[in-house]
Amino acid sequence: MAVDFIGNWKLDSTEDNFDAFLKDCGVSWAWRKAACSVKPTVLISEEEGGTLVIITKTTYRSQELRFVVGEQFLSTIPWEAGEHPMKAEWDEAKLVIRVLGRDISFTREVVGDQLVLTQTKGNTSTRRYFKKATLESQ
Repeated sequence: MAVDFIGNWKLDSTEDNFDAFLKDCGVSWAWRKAACSVKPTVLISEEEGGTLVIITKTTYRSQELRFVVGEQFLSTIPWEAGEHPMKAEWDEAKLVIRVLGRDISFTREVVGDQLVLTQTKGNTSTRRYFKKATLESQ
């Protein structure tokens, strides 16, 4: 892994256009309000063989992504139940996960002491900023 993403991360802040991103993705008003109100925690780990695991937990649900960078995999989008083909790739020090055929991407990068998640749908994007969680804050 090119960058140390491994660890527990807790949402610190979100840009104001998170609701607009979700709306462009077709998320209903009720689910958008719920999504905007939660503070997810993210656990990123790496298994033998290079499989990355990203578990995102909120009070409403959990999502697990399990993949090898460069290989196509199936997983859910947080606001949908069905599985979609996805592919993760490194873009220098950024981990980019694209939902194939949906014009949606999730880009993670470490900037200073934060994990920055940039979520993009077409021309709409938003950023969520996570801080590494200490044992006391988990």
